[in-house]
Amino acid sequence: MADTATAEIPIVDIPVADVSISSASEGDEYEDVTDSLWACLLAAMLALQVGEAYHFDTRGDLTLKVGGDQSAYEFVVCSRTLGRSSPVFQAMLFNGFTESKPSDGAAWNVQLPDDDPSPIFLILSIIHGHFQHVTRTLREKQLYEVLVVTEKYDMTKILNPLASTWFAPYEEFRFLGSDETFPLLWSSWELGHIKAFSRFAAGLMVRQPINVEGELVTGHKTLRRLSGLPYRQPPGLIESIAQGRRDLIGKITTLLNTTILRLCAIPLCNGKPSVQCNVCGSVIGHGDVDHPTWCSKCKCNRGTTKDFHLSPSLCGDLIFGSLSRRAAAIGLKEVAFLETPTPDYRFSVEELSKDIRAMIIDLPEEHKECNPLPALRDEMQQLLDCAYAPVTDAHMQYLESQAKKTGIQDMPCGVNTAKEDEPEPVPRPFWECLKPATSTIECGKAFSFDPIGDLTLRVGEDVVAYEFIVCSRTLSRWSPVFCTMLFGGFAESRPADAAWSVSLPEDLPSAMFLVLSIIHGCFEHVPTSLSQIELYQTLVATEKYDMTKIVRPWATAWFAPYKNISKVSSNEILLWISWELGYADNFCWLAKDLLLSSPVNGNEQLIGQDGVVLSTYSCLEPPEILEEVTSRRKRIVDTMVGCIYKTLEAAFGEPECRGRPQNRECPKCYRRVALKKSSLTLPPHMCKALVFGSLAKEVSKMLGQDVALMKKPIPHLQQSINYLLLMIDCMEVDVLAEHQACNPLPATQKVIRAVVESVTSPVKSLHLEYLKEQAKKTGV
Repeated sequence: MADTATAEIPIVDIPVADVSISSASEGDEYEDVTDSLWACLLAAMLALQVGEAYHFDTRGDLTLKVGGDQSAYEFVVCSRTLGRSSPVFQAMLFNGFTESKPSDGAAWNVQLPDDDPSPIFLILSIIHGHFQHVTRTLREKQLYEVLVVTEKYDMTKILNPLASTWFAPYEEFRFLGSDETFPLLWSSWELGHIKAFSRFAAGLMVRQPINVEGELVTGHKTLRRLSGLPYRQPPGLIESIAQGRRDLIGKITTLLNTTILRLCAIPLCNGKPSVQCNVCGSVIGHGDVDHPTWCSKCKCNRGTTKDFHLSPSLCGDLIFGSLSRRAAAIGLKEVAFLETPTPDYRFSVEELSKDIRAMIIDLPEEHKECNPLPALRDEMQQLLDCAYAPVTDAHMQYLESQAKKTGIQDMPCGVNTAKEDEPEPVPRPFWECLKPATSTIECGKAFSFDPIGDLTLRVGEDVVAYEFIVCSRTLSRWSPVFCTMLFGGFAESRPADAAWSVSLPEDLPSAMFLVLSIIHGCFEHVPTSLSQIELYQTLVATEKYDMTKIVRPWATAWFAPYKNISKVSSNEILLWISWELGYADNFCWLAKDLLLSSPVNGNEQLIGQDGVVLSTYSCLEPPEILEEVTSRRKRIVDTMVGCIYKTLEAAFGEPECRGRPQNRECPKCYRRVALKKSSLTLPPHMCKALVFGSLAKEVSKMLGQDVALMKKPIPHLQQSINYLLLMIDCMEVDVLAEHQACNPLPATQKVIRAVVESVTSPVKSLHLEYLKEQAKKTGV
């Protein structure tokens, strides 16, 4: 018995042939399934449709001719990128085979007549960084074809950033219901999705019938053998499914056989005698307890009699005969006549269970509880619920290996929520999320991104610089800045007589390691989540070298934890992150909040909550945004203070007293009567002085003496707009109840509140255009 196990879905011990698992498919009846160019790629492949070659690398040294001779498509690629991404291509191109580079200087062409152009185009787009051509959705058959190619050339690892997105629509499929969806079995196998693969395999085990030869088929009408379908299949899986099906059917039929055998040998009657009226013979009830002698039908009270219509022996014979006939009717004649508990059954496990659930045994009322079918159904359901997916240890080992390549079952580690302004006890050169990949670098060794790399990058300050061995053509293909540096005749160009090395002292090693991992296809080193500061530092590097497009497969996932943040406080760098990634809505929210919540220093420079001048974050500073925020802030503050000035000036002048004397109770008639204005407790001239004095003191306390004195020009206030609004809302002018209408402050507060609420985002059209272009690069 082969021990088996799965994550979450149990796997039964099933006797199967000892198979070795490899990435090669089995079966000689495989037929290549290809389509014409996929609709989702037609726009990108326009050049191919008019007969031109598609250049994945402007300095490409190899032309791949993909497809049949009559309809081959040409792709100009970088041979080193291809070799680095695929051990198969590495051997083909650089190990002296016929596909190796011609020694006579002739053009280097390699024919791939058996491959389909569409998946090849998609794969070449990934490894050459043309992520704008990589679709986020693939149909079942398209995903299958991509995985056939990546398995053929041993390059499944390149799908790491896309595997989860592509397979997401099919994760919860309950069963491969038609020939069209059978490719998902292979897809889940190649991607290493253990739960989906186990569920698909269990579904096949339960739902597939067999033919007369005992082979699994798609259905009773089509009778197409599963092993003969034109799709690749995991080695040994069909045999394992067939064995699991036989075992499960054997357990169910044995359960049925045991029930029939028990009825034949020792029938057990649980019947309850009928209680009949002695006069009309009507059945009043059942059971051994005393029943009333009153009969509601004949309305008599002449007693009742308890008795069985059938004796226990006859009851057992009836049930045995009924159950045997029902079993024979669903094709289990051998079980019905106790010949064998495990007959050959060609229908599926699902159909067998449905037939057993549909069985009915007609019994007299007093023998209803003798029916064995409810207990039989419950035991059968327990067997089905505990049925294990037919996945062996060898299958599990391969699935786990594939999952490591594709990262499809990796769970996000979460966002680092530690306060970023608190330094770690021991400074470390590399982010925690990049370990253990960077462990060799910290030991002083160079990290090789390309085994035949021709350029060494020294990243960081000279004292603690780290070396990365890279492919210069890959670097220049992804970055116009590096292309100019390395091949534009500058000091960083290749020396004629020495090893090629370029120093990047101002760059952060962690950010550069992540960037170089992406462009060299080392996707296993790319984390699923980044903290704000890590994401910011990564984008600093991509913006500096004009290669933000490389983050396209990860941009959405990296930004997801911060997408609903609309407050800029303690998230100042998130403004620059959303700017570089092209998140227009987030940028507008944060820019507006920056305008409303940012204070200024004595030089009228915007500062964060920690007092740091925001202009120090200059690497990703959107053009003119801080200037626009500073200018808009000053205008809004001046408007708010101007409203206060107008109120003070009005109170200082000759405002009309709107006091109204309070109604008082007449001591004689006890009625409340209105008094004349002359009876005010505080006369109008005193009211005016009180309002002005109280208002001036409140303004001086909240906004400063210069504002209370209405100095011109308007004094410089360093608080944020939101804080100023809060202070103004907290102002109170104490007046007598009869002079509440003389208080001008509530109306002023309402006007100022409306001014702040009407503030719009300081984002200009030039900002929106840039954000739109960035969104095209990053795909957000």
